[in-house]
Amino acid sequence: MLDESSGNGILFGSEDTNISDVKFILFSKIATDRDEIILVDDLVSIMKSKFNPLLPTKFLIHGWRDNSTNAMMQVTKNGYFARSSLNNVIGVDWGPLADSLNYPMVAQTKHKQPGCGIDVLWQCSHGRAYYYFAESLTRDNSFISVECADFDELRNENCSKIDNKVQMGGYNLVQKKAKGLFYLKTNDKSPFSL
Repeated sequence: MLDESSGNGILFGSEDTNISDVKFILFSKIATDRDEIILVDDLVSIMKSKFNPLLPTKFLIHGWRDNSTNAMMQVTKNGYFARSSLNNVIGVDWGPLADSLNYPMVAQTKHKQPGCGIDVLWQCSHGRAYYYFAESLTRDNSFISVECADFDELRNENCSKIDNKVQMGGYNLVQKKAKGLFYLKTNDKSPFSL
């Protein structure tokens, strides 16, 4: 439930949660191998799995009203494996807890994403994000954004700080210094990065 009476948009749960409703799926790159379930508080399930503690581990977490079989998990998992098979890719499936929609969908000033057409409830625009991220995993130097001085520049898609560019996403990328408003233009179909 969303409490808007204070103007702060505080989220709070109204149902009890059960830790067994959360599952971890260790994805396999090899199609003939089965994905493995790792159980919470069960060290044996980790020890028996193909999890390799010497490899980087990537966690994929789906959104509200979804589960581990959704397109985001599959597309992003495939993006990581296309780049390198030397990863532990783990999907966090909290589907039973994600059944209720209890957050605001988008800000009123949002523009729809290119290629989305009529976008009722912003489903297409919201759903494009993981395709952008998955593409950034396989294409170096993609999705370069430019800093905007203020919100008006961002809204007008005319940002003046063209010397300050930042990459969105990426396989090895960790941005620690980027702060501010950044504008990123995309194609209406894959490849999305310009």
